[in-house]
Order: sequence, then C-alpha cells, then structure tokens
Amino acid sequence: MLYNFSLPYSENAHEKSFIFQQCGASVHLSNTTLECLADWHIDVLEWPAYSPDLNPIENLWDMLARRIYRNNLQFDTVLDLQEAFTGVPRSEPIKLR
Repeated sequence: MLYNFSLPYSENAHEKSFIFQQCGASVHLSNTTLECLADWHIDVLEWPAYSPDLNPIENLWDMLARRIYRNNLQFDTVLDLQEAFTGVPRSEPIKLR
C-alpha cells in the first residue's frame, strides 16, 4: 500500500516535504513499514499510543458510524452499506467530541 499508492501519491501531491501521520497499529510500526518510510525520507508524526481522540478523522468515522448504524441497522450487502453512506448529506454539521 505504501509503495504502490500512498507514497507515490504524496510525492506527486506535495511540492514540499510533508509529515506522514498514522496510528500506532502494529502493521504501521513493523520494521518493513518503518524501513519503507525511511527509504523514502518521510518524516512521521510522533503519535501517542491509544489516542484516537487526538485524530480528527477518528471522530469523523465515529460520527459516520453512529449515523449509518443508528437504530441498530444492519446491512445484508456491501451495496446496501454503500447506499447508506451516500445518503449522508454533505452539509450535515459535524460535531466532533
């Protein structure tokens, strides 16, 4: 994923250097991942373990999940779930914790 998509995209999208942010998942901290980032000379944001409240995207995912699965909705197919996501208005206010 890093070699094939994230790093080539980031290299093309940013004229200047950037800082890469990732969570502390074990796959993100593997030697292979860290070596890959070092090979590409990518600075990685130091991130405390177990701190989803500091990451705005985690709050957004939480809001979307609550909206999609409210009233204990379950989806039988991926298409049903996709339709539920597309039904979330873009203008809906986002209240982060």
